[in-house]
Amino acid sequence: MTTLLAILLSLSSPIQSPLQPVMEAFELEFPSYAVPLALPYQGNLPNRSTTLSKVNKGLSWFQDRQAELAKIIPSTLPADERLEYHILQFETQLNLERLQLYQDWLVTDAKPIEGSIYQQHQGPTWYQFLLHSWTGTFLTPDSIQALGYHMADRFAEGRKQNQHTAGPDWFTQSEVDIVTRYQHLNEEAVSQIPKLFPGGDHMAPLKYEPVANPRMGNVPGYYNANTLYYNTFRSTYDLRQCDWLYIHEGIPGHHYQLSYERSLEVPPYRQSWAYAGYREGWAAYVEEESVGLALGLYQSAATRHSMYEWNLIRAVRLVLDVGLNYYGWDTDQAMEVWNQYLPELSEVGHREIERMLRWPAQVVSYLVGAHQIVQLRTQQMQVQGPEFSLLAFHARVLSQGSIPVCTLAQLFES
Repeated sequence: MTTLLAILLSLSSPIQSPLQPVMEAFELEFPSYAVPLALPYQGNLPNRSTTLSKVNKGLSWFQDRQAELAKIIPSTLPADERLEYHILQFETQLNLERLQLYQDWLVTDAKPIEGSIYQQHQGPTWYQFLLHSWTGTFLTPDSIQALGYHMADRFAEGRKQNQHTAGPDWFTQSEVDIVTRYQHLNEEAVSQIPKLFPGGDHMAPLKYEPVANPRMGNVPGYYNANTLYYNTFRSTYDLRQCDWLYIHEGIPGHHYQLSYERSLEVPPYRQSWAYAGYREGWAAYVEEESVGLALGLYQSAATRHSMYEWNLIRAVRLVLDVGLNYYGWDTDQAMEVWNQYLPELSEVGHREIERMLRWPAQVVSYLVGAHQIVQLRTQQMQVQGPEFSLLAFHARVLSQGSIPVCTLAQLFES
């Protein structure tokens, strides 16, 4: 009787997904074996608390998860679980890569030295790991450098078509003028958001402040706590850059995307996870000319010129970041390539090279992420034809929050 009752109960109980134990293991134990990605590359190398025993234990844990995932056939899972499968697979592979690098470092008794990531023990291999971490893909350095050259040519042509010589009206020393410009752009963009993006009513008011953190002195601006921080670099501020910087840091970039993300319900195991390739990729994607024009921005050749120029800088950075940190180029070699595209901005070039040597692979996340989203949009436009909706596309891309961009295609699998 007891056996019969047990059988009946088992038949009436819901069947557990084969992925559920893996998700639960990640929720409960992953923080014990993961290491947050650090901006300065030195923060990603083994330190005094990194012992071979801890590394081997972590390797064993991720190898167990890898074995569990290998037993699952993704096509048998529901669509939402297939996405989780690919995210878990990405994280497992990425952490095995990191821990194997740790193991090699400790076994060979390597020590951090002063200099670039290229000069460290197995520097190019470490750089590949940082590329994978920052971009949320397993793209190779060579493919990223080739993408950089391709995009640099395209953005250089866009800048040429919107050629503009800035007059004095575009420069100001007044913070009131700067904030007024950003407020005007905000009014234009917010009015158009419902046509292009979901859930625009979830945002707090956006504030504007000059950069006060000296450590961020080499970036045009950044976003934090409902505030767009703009960097003047010098006494006068170039108002031409306000359009693309507002889109990137504000709406529908970081301010919008992060606010929207907080309204989502995602599986507990990844509620605190974030991927630069997704977040920076999204913010760079929405800067593009067609999206900006639809928002009511980029209404002059001057502002479009600035947008293309900064994207040209980003594209050249793909080439230089790989050259400096994977192939070991020196500054002269890097500036030679820079000057092929941006000879009039050599000061910016030296500043960006310093950033790339200090934060290897971080700058790559912007255009690699944006490129992945554009490719996906093009594919969906071809598949859906006249039924394609940009609003629906954006809603789907945003629907699961920050995920590795190499898994975005899973959002469109039925």
